[in-house]
Amino acid sequence: MDSSGRKIPKFLKFLGALDCRLNDMDVPRRYCTQYGESLPTTFRLKVRTGYEFSVDFDKRKQRISGLSLFYKNFGLKGGESLVFEYCGGYNFNLFILGDDFSEIEYPSIVHHFQTCQPVPVRIHAGRWKFSKFIIIEESVLDKIALPTSFVNKFPEIPVRQNFVICNGQKFVGSYNRNDYTLNGFGHLRRLLGVSDLNIYSVLLFTYDGGHVFQTTFFDERMVEILFPPIGGRSRGVRGNLNVVETSLPVGEFLSFEITVKPFHMYEYCHGVIGDVCVFTMMNQSVKKFTVEVRRAV
Repeated sequence: MDSSGRKIPKFLKFLGALDCRLNDMDVPRRYCTQYGESLPTTFRLKVRTGYEFSVDFDKRKQRISGLSLFYKNFGLKGGESLVFEYCGGYNFNLFILGDDFSEIEYPSIVHHFQTCQPVPVRIHAGRWKFSKFIIIEESVLDKIALPTSFVNKFPEIPVRQNFVICNGQKFVGSYNRNDYTLNGFGHLRRLLGVSDLNIYSVLLFTYDGGHVFQTTFFDERMVEILFPPIGGRSRGVRGNLNVVETSLPVGEFLSFEITVKPFHMYEYCHGVIGDVCVFTMMNQSVKKFTVEVRRAV
């Protein structure tokens, strides 16, 4: 929460290979617009191992700087995700999800300016995270497969599980030990009063090591959706749960490049090996892109 007692949401950043070669990182525009004034211009990021470092927050440019050494120390190459969780004052907790969307095996290190020893990371103490990106084809899902590395960390997950969202509402689901899936998300759709989950972009699960998965929702700008307390008032109602509606700003364009595999080009673009597709992210949305095919020379 900020100094006024207002809860500040988490935000998530998916890292591309180019991001890991830069020292700066853009912060979601909606996050800066709604919460930027509550944050200091310099704050500390804290990793599970006790690794801490300071970054500068440029509120005008909506950007933080000072990340390049962090990327190097943790061997981040692209494909990972970072979860930023404000914990008051000048501090953020920083969680690293690997390219399988489960938290990584953290190296036992601290920043070179620190004189303390690394904190042992005790996996079975709980609060371990993994994420699930929602795609249109899976938006009416009833089960979610756990990442293999997550299953390896927790081989004895109990069958009965409770899924709790940020305002305290919950539903009962189950874990299938045969196919390593969490089940019962039809109950979640009914709880939220939606026919599918496509209005959300990412689900972040935090496991307590026992019978509870805390479930966090992110919008297409990668900002946590804060549901109001049970019985609270808000604009917009979806079924049983009040949902706060916000106006999402029209923003600048972000872009990245990938080399498309041959079968993609043959089937969809009649292309050849070496052609490159340029996906331009519209309005900082992970679900809206323009696509340009650049032919190989």
